[in-house]
Amino acid sequence: MFNLIRSLLFFVLFFSLLGRGQNVEAENTADLGFPLEGEQFALIPYRFGFVVLTPKGYYDADGNFFEYSAPYPEELKKININGLTATQLNNTTYVLYPGGGMLFSFKEGALVREDLSFAHSNYYDGYFFSHKNDLYLLGGYGLWTTKSDLLRFNFEFKEWDKVETFGTYPEEGFWSMDVVLGKEKLYVLHSLSMNTATQKSSEIDTSYVLDLNTMVWQPNYLLSKELLSRMGKFKNYGVQNGSTWALFPSDKARNYTVIDPLSGAVQISPEKDFIVSARKPLFINNQLITLRRKGLGSPEYELKTYPYNPTSFTESYDLKPPNYLRNQVLAFAGLILMFLVFLWRLFINAKTFSLSKDQIGKHMRWVTLDEGEYFFLRKIAKYGNIKNSDIVHFYSEEGKSQDLFVKRKNTMIKNLEIKLQAKFKRRFFYKTEDPNDKRFYIYSIAPKVIIKYS
Repeated sequence: MFNLIRSLLFFVLFFSLLGRGQNVEAENTADLGFPLEGEQFALIPYRFGFVVLTPKGYYDADGNFFEYSAPYPEELKKININGLTATQLNNTTYVLYPGGGMLFSFKEGALVREDLSFAHSNYYDGYFFSHKNDLYLLGGYGLWTTKSDLLRFNFEFKEWDKVETFGTYPEEGFWSMDVVLGKEKLYVLHSLSMNTATQKSSEIDTSYVLDLNTMVWQPNYLLSKELLSRMGKFKNYGVQNGSTWALFPSDKARNYTVIDPLSGAVQISPEKDFIVSARKPLFINNQLITLRRKGLGSPEYELKTYPYNPTSFTESYDLKPPNYLRNQVLAFAGLILMFLVFLWRLFINAKTFSLSKDQIGKHMRWVTLDEGEYFFLRKIAKYGNIKNSDIVHFYSEEGKSQDLFVKRKNTMIKNLEIKLQAKFKRRFFYKTEDPNDKRFYIYSIAPKVIIKYS
């Protein structure tokens, strides 16, 4: 009898352990206990934790819901807030509008507009970050091209300024980046670029590093095809962990993959259970904070936390540095090209114009401008484009009709085109449909026209 009971206990224990081994969810998940209904919400860092923004209010890390202490910004009512990105600077969380431009802070229970800019619609999926006492935006996609621009928010004038960078970096630009931000350097581990002609994206097979003191770029490491594939397919599971980049297990790559951008070391763990997330997660206090549906096909979402706990690494290798001699030759050729471009602009180029508050021109030919014309030309000179709605907004006046604002805008555009064409015999700008809303237009600076403003 005793042997029979012992055998039964053995089989119960065996099958219970077997059942645990077939569990496909990561162990030790912690349910934070509050569902989210609908599709509009943004998970952002806040103080030493996080909050979840919705159009009606926000949830704190304990699942408590609060209404905003000030009216929800009108600008955010026009978009799906899933596209918001956030970073922290000096104990304040800043939230960036999709595509760049408009900037909000989240403090004292309210979203507050901080900028005097407009929706750039030119830097989608760029990398928004803080360094020292500044906010930056790197790269992104907009108006059919990817960018290598680095923008810095000017807290005094509440607008974005372009920061000049040097060195070797992909001229086709960055977007959808995996980034490790250090104290003095920024490492772009994996990124995409977009072919302007075909609108097809491709992976950049080299990682790059930017010195944030000198603003000099240089190539860092060559990325293997296997690593490119792993990082490209499972971007929603990649986070910065200290000075490394960690890919969490997903439904098709059930390993932790850890990349050290400083040494080029790559480590891969054995297969583990995987993590499910419907949004880009946050990584706080060694915990991955994810948003996931409550069940298959459920309209409700919930928050889950997963600890970072790779038990061991069974595979490791080192990334190869790029051909530095080739890069030095290219860098030297680039310097020569820059010098030739400088000479061309100085002595030959007839397409550079100077803009001041009341006139635009060069040499002995100048056109007088009114306030609206200066506003319009300065915006397209600085950002390359401006939305039709932002020009109309400039002419808005309390108590007047929208039709009046539109007529003022149209009159300004027509008169400015006539004046510039008569004086310089060339187009300075052109109008295209807004790719995000075909009912509206965007004015962009004409090719090969350079406007320098003071």
